[in-house]
Amino acid sequence: MVIASKITLRRNFEDFLFPSTITYEDSKLIADEVKKIFKSNKKLKIFDFNNAHSIEMLYAFNAVNYVSDSFTNNDLEKLLLASKDFTTTIMVNEDDHIRIDARSYDDKVLLLYDEVKKLEDKIDKKFKFAFDSRYGYLTTDLAHVGTGMIPSFVLHIPMLELSNQMPKVKEACNKFGYDIKPVFSYDEKSNGGFYEIYTKLTLGISEKEILSNLKLMILKLCDKEKSLRSEIVKKERLRLTDEVHRAYGIITHAKLISLKEAEVLISYIKLGLDLDLFDNDIKMKLKDFNVYDLLNIINDKSIQAQVPSDDKIEMDEARAQVIKEELGLVDINFDDIDGDDIDDDDINDIKKLLGLD
Repeated sequence: MVIASKITLRRNFEDFLFPSTITYEDSKLIADEVKKIFKSNKKLKIFDFNNAHSIEMLYAFNAVNYVSDSFTNNDLEKLLLASKDFTTTIMVNEDDHIRIDARSYDDKVLLLYDEVKKLEDKIDKKFKFAFDSRYGYLTTDLAHVGTGMIPSFVLHIPMLELSNQMPKVKEACNKFGYDIKPVFSYDEKSNGGFYEIYTKLTLGISEKEILSNLKLMILKLCDKEKSLRSEIVKKERLRLTDEVHRAYGIITHAKLISLKEAEVLISYIKLGLDLDLFDNDIKMKLKDFNVYDLLNIINDKSIQAQVPSDDKIEMDEARAQVIKEELGLVDINFDDIDGDDIDDDDINDIKKLLGLD
């Protein structure tokens, strides 16, 4: 049910204005100094964005949510440091001077915490962080003042959604200082039961307390989801099996898939795998299925990066075929808007550009 976990750590430097008011010259100085700190680090690749090709890469990274909109669109000197698989990134001169992100596909958030703290320590040896003895670490957004750390989990909880229990879940989360929101859609509720839950408390509480309290909330939600799944499998296994196979059939044969429909279909595929409702041959085809990555690369921004058109039909056609290709169901083979065939080399180039090879 936990399909991803993430920690974001924000820091600013005492001797510089915050990014909202900093000069370009000072932002470049910060970027240059951070680059020196990690120059010999073989685990992190350094990206600066000072030519047309690198700018194109920046927008591709943004399309699959490797970097934020504010980082992509500001006019400061930008620097990105990223692990090979982009599970660890450092954005320099985003909303804050430093934003460290670490994510994984499980609930091992304490390992992520260790990772971001190691990176923080390296930077701390060079810069003095903006810190107040009363309020803690100072950040651009007052909501992050204190620890400057936001841990989050991405959950697949379709049964809580389908049983109309999300209003109660949201109420409980807010009561204990957490927020929960759809992670892959802009609606108030998730089409496929994909939600991100994260802490709103960064002031007056330690980093370790934030992590342990959030983990406890996640365990309670997952236990409730498990109970609902067990109940529906016991009562309506055949109907649920039919639904997940219908979803598989639609994905296999559909020519057009909207983003909203994709969330629902992929949710059923994930549910079918979790509850062992597929035959062995289908399970083998889907054995490398990663729901979090798949949903990231079929969002509208990512599809637009692959198909240079805002036409909804063309986007839905591309999305349908990308889903098939990523699930290993068919080889991708669609035309671009000029009518020229996109061959395997073109697809490989696109995936390299997006960091997905």
